[in-house]
Amino acid sequence: MLSRHLARGAPPMARMTPLLALWALACLSGCGGEASGPRPPNLLLISLDTLRADHLGCYGYERPTSPVLDALAARSVRFAAASSHSPKTGPSHMSILTGLLPDAHGVPNLGDEGNRRLSPHVPTLAQLLAEAGWRTGAWHGGGHLSEQLGFAAGFEQFEGPGGVVTNVDAALDAMQRWADEPWFLFVHTYEIHDPYLPPEPFRGQFIDDDYEGRVTYTREGLKSATGNDWEQQHELFWLRVDRASEDDTARLIDLYDAGIAFTDQQVGRLLEGLAQQGLDDETIVVLLSDHGEQFNEHGDYLHNAVYEELLHVPLIVSVPPALAPSLPPAALSGHAIDAPVQLVDVLPTVLELLDVERPAHVQGRSLLPLMRGQHAGAVDGYANWPRAHEWALKSGRFKLIRREHAGGDATHELFDLEADPRERHDLAVGDPQRVADLTQRLLSLREVCRGYLSSLEAGQEVVLDEETRRNLEALGYLGGGN
Repeated sequence: MLSRHLARGAPPMARMTPLLALWALACLSGCGGEASGPRPPNLLLISLDTLRADHLGCYGYERPTSPVLDALAARSVRFAAASSHSPKTGPSHMSILTGLLPDAHGVPNLGDEGNRRLSPHVPTLAQLLAEAGWRTGAWHGGGHLSEQLGFAAGFEQFEGPGGVVTNVDAALDAMQRWADEPWFLFVHTYEIHDPYLPPEPFRGQFIDDDYEGRVTYTREGLKSATGNDWEQQHELFWLRVDRASEDDTARLIDLYDAGIAFTDQQVGRLLEGLAQQGLDDETIVVLLSDHGEQFNEHGDYLHNAVYEELLHVPLIVSVPPALAPSLPPAALSGHAIDAPVQLVDVLPTVLELLDVERPAHVQGRSLLPLMRGQHAGAVDGYANWPRAHEWALKSGRFKLIRREHAGGDATHELFDLEADPRERHDLAVGDPQRVADLTQRLLSLREVCRGYLSSLEAGQEVVLDEETRRNLEALGYLGGGN
């Protein structure tokens, strides 16, 4: 069923940014109602659900899965070590839209943890921009991006579920309708997500003609057999997979890559439409994913752990030079930043680019200092999957994974990501002191996040006392930004 959310009130002039207020006044006083000053930038946020970074050419993949994204990266800033906070769609996207870690905002996947809704005391990116004068629209794939969980907050149009073609069409239409006003568009798709059913001719792009297994469903065949019911598609698709078969694993990767190639083409259509409407020089584009996907690297498939194949995601930020005069030209064209960053950093970064005030409680940090070539302090990367009682902390070159069990016991894995980026060699037994130190850092950050959530559940705004602020800053949070 199509969910359509429409709610718009004229933002008061007092809530507008200085640039937007000047532009609005120029519109009111200028001849013919046309503004004489510069128009505030647009923001296009593209989320390609379930896309792991290492399956893109611009992140070193050998297959030609992503010519459009590679070209975008070549004229943008590419963050080589961006990390998600969850292997699940709901909590990860809410971290993107709020700048809060999952344990702080508390929003799960739909169906988990009582369907906890985002607190009204937490403003989303859409709310912040709507209040500042931007038009706001979201076209999404449905599922866990549910109005029930609070994802519609701030969007005057919130429409889904839709496929990637439908969502791109709708976004292009909104660009045209709102061409004379600044806008924020969020475009999301599950096209890369399982069951891996890319359309032709993409389906045949990478598959092995000599494959003799049972993973042979076509997009049309499976959808016809299930009445387009995703749960049934998922179940029937995986019934044919032999998880112990290397050939079946290779087949899944072939189909996954074909889905990336199809989605890449659709992103190209979106960016081409932006350019054809003459809006590319007025629009900041952020492209990312919420999490990756497993193909038996650690004994499982899909996205049910906190290993790097699930947490390492693409993050590409395209800023037209005229919109960021403080950024050096080299930072705007094919620049790769190797410093670790996180998805909670997206909100404070775009707010600074758009000259919108950042809420004081936001845990992410603006990435503009890194984009300017300045040194930025280290930050501990944090991720969790509450259903499995799993947490991860990345501090420097080391990563700790903590699993909590019934009765209060916990087990740990420790990896040196520089020497062992695929997390094959667990160092926990041989380095108990490092495990203890990283565990303490993880538990300290988790406690701060749970303090946030307790305040929100009590109907209170988050107000950081000095001790909490110092703890977060010691872990690298709250840094940078405006």
